[in-house]
Amino acid sequence: MSVDGKTVLPVAQIRYGFGGSSGGKGSNWQHGGGGGGGLIAKPVGVVEITQSQTRFIPIFSTRTLLLAIGLGVCIGFLAASRKG
Repeated sequence: MSVDGKTVLPVAQIRYGFGGSSGGKGSNWQHGGGGGGGLIAKPVGVVEITQSQTRFIPIFSTRTLLLAIGLGVCIGFLAASRKG
């Protein structure tokens, strides 16, 4: 997308996986099989391109940031309680 001399490109983290199996049973050659797959795309930021610069602008999740801070505080308390 380009507007007023700025080009913005979305950036995403993509993960995918596929699996399948088959099997048989007995002397009658009864066979079965199956398969499936999945895809996850998570937006992580944008690349902004202007005449003077190109920069990456990350998308921060407030929930993830608060979870990381909470986890850090818990680990700090655990480490402090083991010393004393």
